[in-house]
Amino acid sequence: MSYSVSLTVGRLQSGEQDLLWTPRPVTPAKKYGIVMWHGAGTEDMGVASPGWPDLARMASRLANEGWPIISPCQGIDHFANSTAMSRIDSAISYLGSNFNVSATKAHLLGVSMGGGTVARYAGLNRNKVQSVNALIPMANIYSLFKGELAAGPQSGIDLTPGVGAAWGSTSRSITINVTSGSSTVTSANANFTSADVNGAIDFSGNTSFGIQGVINSTTATANFPLGLSGTYSVQLWSPLPTGNTATSPDISAICSGASSQVPGRLFYAGNDTLIKPSDVTALGASSGWPAIQVSASGGHANPTALAWRTYNNGIEFQNLVDFLNNSEN
Repeated sequence: MSYSVSLTVGRLQSGEQDLLWTPRPVTPAKKYGIVMWHGAGTEDMGVASPGWPDLARMASRLANEGWPIISPCQGIDHFANSTAMSRIDSAISYLGSNFNVSATKAHLLGVSMGGGTVARYAGLNRNKVQSVNALIPMANIYSLFKGELAAGPQSGIDLTPGVGAAWGSTSRSITINVTSGSSTVTSANANFTSADVNGAIDFSGNTSFGIQGVINSTTATANFPLGLSGTYSVQLWSPLPTGNTATSPDISAICSGASSQVPGRLFYAGNDTLIKPSDVTALGASSGWPAIQVSASGGHANPTALAWRTYNNGIEFQNLVDFLNNSEN
């Protein structure tokens, strides 16, 4: 008997889809199931979408090795927040209720924002995670929020509204003036205060920049590219919460020292245009999970290629299987 896979609405949450891989029976049987999380930018079934085919292949191979696997719906705007944490809780309970595995702990596997999601969950719920494996993880949600991408601010890559909404940030409409070659922004109606530092200026969902400092009520500094110039109507988003708490997206702080209780690994590409490798290595240094460069050239623009390298060669798929097996005990 080999594995089977099913797509269902409402298994974990009313109105939400999930994918479930029922495993091939093996001896000895696995003690823990796997919760897999897809990336941002896809509604519901990111694992099964055409943009992420190798994640479904990885899940199929792991199910054939004997692990039951469920992939909940992250949606496009959870961004590792409390809703996502609750879905992982539900997924772990479901696996335990429907398979002969633990109902209180599971292996976690995630990609991109899903990688950040499982890392954050592991940091907050160390007694519920048997191992964590994060592919090209969003290791620093603040970077996304402020448009601080690996290749710098890019038109068309703007997750500020989604991240802000997921984490309780609020926005107000202002008009700003920017001069080419200057990081200074002026505004007659912004009423800047020190509370705006580390907030974000969003250009109509097109690109965003972080507020670096406030000079007075009409003047602030931001990480604008030197060529930006003109007058713009924008949204000014308030800063995200910080700290080592369940209300914060500060993944590195939350995961500090996590490897002493949860075995884990972080995989990244050296030429990623979205996720800064330095963010991944910083999370590795804080958590103690090894940050492994799978590819020096692969980028986030082709995340399935990175998943394929983990699945098929480079960091060979068998290494992942071995790691999971070693983490069973």
